[in-house]
Amino acid sequence: MRIHRLVINAFGPFAGEEGVDFDALGEHGLFLLNGPTGSGKTSVLDAICYALYGSVPGVRQDGKRLRSDHAAPEAEPSVLCEFTAQGRRFEVLRSPQWAKPSTRSSRGFVTQNATSRLREFVDGRWVEKSTRNDEVGAEISAVLGMDREQFTRVVMLPQGDFAAFLRSKEEDRRVLLQKLFGTGVFEAVEKQLSQMATEAKERINALEHGLRNVLLGAENAAAPLLEQLPSVPESEVPAIQAEDALDVDKAASRLEWLLAQGGAVASEQAQAASVAAETFVAHQIAVQEAVKTQERHLQLELAQVRKMAHDAEEALYIEQTESLRVHLAAQTVVPVLDAHLTASQELSASLESETAAVEQLQELGLEQLGDVERREVLTQTVDDLAVLRHGVTQEKRVDSLEATIRSFESEAQQAMTRIEEQRQEAALGKNTLTMLNEEIAELERSQESLDAAAQAVEAAQEFISVIGEYSVAVVERESAAQAHNVAKGNTQSLRSQWFSLREQRLQNAAAELAATLEAGHECPVCGSSDHPRPASPSEGSGNLGELEKEAFAGYEAATSAESQADAVLAERKIAVAHLDGKGGSTELSVAQAQLAAAQERVARIKSASKKLSDAQENKTAVEAQLAAVDQKIEAAEQQRIAAEQQLAVASAELNQLNAELQELRAGASTLAERITVLERKRDVLQANADARARVVVATAALQESESKLQQALAKQHFESSEQVRVGLLSSADLTALEQSLRKYETEQAQLEQLFSSDALIQAQTELAAAEAPDSFTSDTLRAEVTHLNEVLETSTEQLRSLQRQADLSHSAVEQITKAAKVFADQSAANGPVWERAAMLSSLAQTSAGNGENSRRMSLNSYVLAARLERVAEEASTRLLTMSDGRYSLAHTDARAVRNQKSGLGLEVVDLWTGQSRETSTLSGGESFMASLALALGLADVVQQESGGVEIDTLFVDEGFGSLDEQALEQVMDALESLREGGRMVGLVSHVAEMKMRIPAQLQLMKGRQGSTLKFVDLSSLA
Repeated sequence: MRIHRLVINAFGPFAGEEGVDFDALGEHGLFLLNGPTGSGKTSVLDAICYALYGSVPGVRQDGKRLRSDHAAPEAEPSVLCEFTAQGRRFEVLRSPQWAKPSTRSSRGFVTQNATSRLREFVDGRWVEKSTRNDEVGAEISAVLGMDREQFTRVVMLPQGDFAAFLRSKEEDRRVLLQKLFGTGVFEAVEKQLSQMATEAKERINALEHGLRNVLLGAENAAAPLLEQLPSVPESEVPAIQAEDALDVDKAASRLEWLLAQGGAVASEQAQAASVAAETFVAHQIAVQEAVKTQERHLQLELAQVRKMAHDAEEALYIEQTESLRVHLAAQTVVPVLDAHLTASQELSASLESETAAVEQLQELGLEQLGDVERREVLTQTVDDLAVLRHGVTQEKRVDSLEATIRSFESEAQQAMTRIEEQRQEAALGKNTLTMLNEEIAELERSQESLDAAAQAVEAAQEFISVIGEYSVAVVERESAAQAHNVAKGNTQSLRSQWFSLREQRLQNAAAELAATLEAGHECPVCGSSDHPRPASPSEGSGNLGELEKEAFAGYEAATSAESQADAVLAERKIAVAHLDGKGGSTELSVAQAQLAAAQERVARIKSASKKLSDAQENKTAVEAQLAAVDQKIEAAEQQRIAAEQQLAVASAELNQLNAELQELRAGASTLAERITVLERKRDVLQANADARARVVVATAALQESESKLQQALAKQHFESSEQVRVGLLSSADLTALEQSLRKYETEQAQLEQLFSSDALIQAQTELAAAEAPDSFTSDTLRAEVTHLNEVLETSTEQLRSLQRQADLSHSAVEQITKAAKVFADQSAANGPVWERAAMLSSLAQTSAGNGENSRRMSLNSYVLAARLERVAEEASTRLLTMSDGRYSLAHTDARAVRNQKSGLGLEVVDLWTGQSRETSTLSGGESFMASLALALGLADVVQQESGGVEIDTLFVDEGFGSLDEQALEQVMDALESLREGGRMVGLVSHVAEMKMRIPAQLQLMKGRQGSTLKFVDLSSLA
């Protein structure tokens, strides 16, 4: 079961409409419901429960107070929940009872009753299932496989309740477990056994009375049969006196005589009914043959009518076939016709382009020139543009010279800067020389600490070795822990298998007992010699006993393996603790850093002598560098002088170029401006020439397309283009025409097939062979069927009457036979009845927990104890993870004190000490972990007991605040495992740590106007 969406309106603390997209929350698997006290966290869970079951959990079941006090007076409270169960998607909408404001009512309001609506998503749409409260509740309970009590214990895990369950008395546990597992049937068995014991005792007194009633029943059954016999002398009829004590032998003789006489009458009546049945079958066959003949000729008449209607449409079919031919021919001409239209449009466009070119010539004053003059002007314009573009190159040379001048100025400045830098470098060299002298003195002193540094390296290396041994020991301990968990899980699995087989064998006990029953011998349970319905063994139950022995042997072997794994785990834990005392749990990076520092110091000291030599060489180099700096300063001064000379030459060349460019511009501000004017003139002249050429080409293309069009029209026998257009059909008309033709052809084929069928061929043959023309008309055939049905009805009534008499006689004989057998069986039952009564009395006391039941455990408690044991096993799997392998839960059936009922005890097993103790001795955090594990275990078992119902949505209520950091981490690991297989888990908590580590959150805020909620994904905000 998975919840997809929840919409709350005017419900609980929520004044308005609030929605929850559980699919968005479910993408994270684990999400958190958090908010201040009273904000409505529990109300969200109440809303889900109310939507599904029409009520909320626990003491909050008063539906009249579910409406929000913050909501507007006219707001209708409602809850909508969309969910999937058993592969089906549902939407349920419920509204609780509420007081709606009304101006007509003297009280100021009218009561609105609770309403419900259930819809299912089928084939892409919502289909309404029911609007009745009871039907909606029954449908949801059936599809979920759980009632409300189980749902609130399995899907919504209330920590406070399970903490109380953990420490509660056995009787309180029994009440809860019986509700969850529905074991009331076993209490009913206890009551039934008690009642059977009482009835067995009463039966001893009623035995003789029962025998007389059996005899009386036989007499009454035989009375109608005896009336049909000829008179028989009284001396030949066995008789008994009703007022005398019952004589069993005489009564048996009387029953035997009644059976013989009644059997003779019943045999005669059965023979008469058999003859009537043969007559009935013959009449029935005649009716069937007449009906088939009538159906054949009716089909022939209908087929002939269809053929006449089809023949009337032949002329239309021929006309439509011709229209289709013309359309197909026109389609071959359409491409040529379209090409001719395109050529005509191209010529028009070319003429328009020529007109536009002439208008541009007019704008430039060139329209008076002839074609030759225009070509000459175009050539001159192109030549002038070439000269001007060369001048552009000279303009760029001006820019280059200006850049060169700036470069020489910059070079002279850079030379001055380098001179200053070299002077600063000389000062730094002198400082370096001073530092080298100090370093030489320090290196000479470092040789004295070499031995101490070497000892530090050895110590660091030994520390790393210990850390490595510790890591190996931890891996071995974890491996041993996993092996121990596997062994324990195997033990639990084999124990469950053994218990399951034992329970199957007990359930099959009735079939085992039935296998020993023999006709005429008393049943060891009920004492009866009559065994009307012996229990049948279930499939595969023949070797349950052997399978149970094998399962128990496997369980004992697994227990031994678990003990060995436990010993290995203890040994590994001691090794880890020993190495931890030597510092083995220290981070490897810390030890490696210490070793690196020590090695670095040794290397530094060992290299001190080399550094001393290097420092002395560096001193010599620095002195040489100072001499080189003086040479660089002199070279930079020479470079500055050369740059100033080159600057003067470039300035002279720049002045000469500016004079030449002024002449080329011819009054324009720039060469680019003059080039733009000439390019405009060139483009206009070129466009005119291109337009003239395009007109010539378009004219030739139009003439060619006209020729092709005439050829295509002639080939397809069209007189004009208009005739082609008329012959074309629209898409809709073409589709309708094709459908009409297919309809005609389909009808033609169907008629041919119909007239070739066996039924119509036979009907035509019968008509051809008929002597009278109206032998096979509808009226004639109908009259024949009616007559045969009347004959059949008469024979049917005769058969029913005779069969009824034969059945009554046979039933009477069976009653007499049964009475004779019951009389014989009951007359021999006096001894077994006493034995059965004693046995039932003992069995009833034992099943109630009394008598020889030393454990004081009733049958119902015994069944619940098996369920509780499975719950403890499931809970221990998670509790071991939460408690770092320390605690597990175990069921105990130790006898309770002061003669109270027992069998439902729980205790905690401390695997660190190997001791078991009361659950009340757990600390607050340990108690929470045990309660959570118990709740999850109980949810798993209830789910399995409910037919394997899939539960994909879980809610875990508050209680995490009692855990320390490590325990919280382990609990979260266990909860993370619940997400396997796509399960969605919601946690209700105030703990700040959980708010930080769970990014998907449903946050609730409260205020004077009511509460609101919103979905927050902290991972998207990171």
